[in-house]
Amino acid sequence: MPSRLTFALPLTAAADLVTKAKAAKMLGVSPRTLDRWHQLEQGPPRFVVGKRVRYRSSAVRQWLAACERGSASPSAAR
Repeated sequence: MPSRLTFALPLTAAADLVTKAKAAKMLGVSPRTLDRWHQLEQGPPRFVVGKRVRYRSSAVRQWLAACERGSASPSAAR
C-alpha cells in the first residue's frame, strides 16, 4: 500500500504545466530570477509536483499581462 497520496490531473490541466526553464523563457528571464522572485514573494504563482517546480503557462501569461498594464510592481500582479 503506497504511503503517499496520489491523484491524476485532468489532461487539460497537465498540458498547461511548464517547467521553470520554459516559464523563464516565456518571461525573458533566467530560471534563477524566477527563484529569486519566489523568495521575494513576487512573480507568477508556482507549485511543486514531486520535487519539480511547475508553472501554469496560463498563469505566467496572466502575470505578464498584468505587468504590462502598469502594475506598481510584479508582485502586485500575483
